[in-house]
Amino acid sequence: MPVVIKRSKAVLVKIAFFIVSLTLLSACSDTPHSYAFITNQLSNNITVIDTVSQNVVTTIDAGNRPAGIAIPKNGDLGFISNSEGQDISILDTKNWQITAQIKVGAGPVGIATNSTGSLVYVADWFQHKIAVINTKTNSVETTIAVGKSPAGLIVDDQKHRLYVANRDDNSVMIVDTNTHDVLHTLNVGTAPFGLALSPDGNTLYSVNVGSSTVSVIDIAQAKVTNTIDVGAWPYCAVVSPDGKSLYVTNQDDNTISVVNTSNHAITATIDVGDSPEGIDITADGQFVYVVNWSDGSVSIINTKTNLVVKTIKAGKGSRSFGRFISG
Repeated sequence: MPVVIKRSKAVLVKIAFFIVSLTLLSACSDTPHSYAFITNQLSNNITVIDTVSQNVVTTIDAGNRPAGIAIPKNGDLGFISNSEGQDISILDTKNWQITAQIKVGAGPVGIATNSTGSLVYVADWFQHKIAVINTKTNSVETTIAVGKSPAGLIVDDQKHRLYVANRDDNSVMIVDTNTHDVLHTLNVGTAPFGLALSPDGNTLYSVNVGSSTVSVIDIAQAKVTNTIDVGAWPYCAVVSPDGKSLYVTNQDDNTISVVNTSNHAITATIDVGDSPEGIDITADGQFVYVVNWSDGSVSIINTKTNLVVKTIKAGKGSRSFGRFISG
């Protein structure tokens, strides 16, 4: 006769609890975590938002008037331009603390990095140049002369290119990151500020504040191929990971324009907070984060419904000019 082992109800409950716990731990370990780092220019700090829970997890003291931000695709460091501190801060994105500050020039605002964070490019608004920083030595390697009041920057590692929006020259420059030579200077709309690059690196979008337009640039041809009318006083933009949609912040309209990148038609206009500036998208393309200057908030948009699903309070003068979501 087989031996029957009887288990008490309490033992069965413990076993069930253990199995559920393992399942939950497995699920948590498989969930990719990323964070949105929001520069609050008027409160001199950074709000950190967990993009999975969509909640604020901490606030980090920053430099003097943090404005621009560059979070690389790989690596554990982020970089913040301090517009009145005349320096940049290096951010440990894992431990959420500032580890160093590097002097760069009179008016650092726009900032970008390569995919590993080994090189950082900082636009000097007043001196009309780009500082190239080596993060292994934490020093400025060289500077690149560009147009008047450089603002938005984007680095493309694959093509070895740096793209620069020169606001007061109404131009975009294409720079060789190996030689630091300016290869092309393209006339765009009035007062270009933010830039966005398609995932394949073939199309660059210049957001022109003064003309309320977006210039579409074919990189291979080094030529403006189209101009898109958007909302009033557009500031920044981001392209979805699948390359199908462009999202543009319109400061004076308090809206986001959603653009179909294949035919350049506006497919939706989304109301957000007051004076939206910085914008970024999660790696899975499900949520767009919009940083609103005047009310110090972050609007989170579900890209499937084009609806704001949550608004998070950040600090004073929230800006996050650049790439600010990790992962």
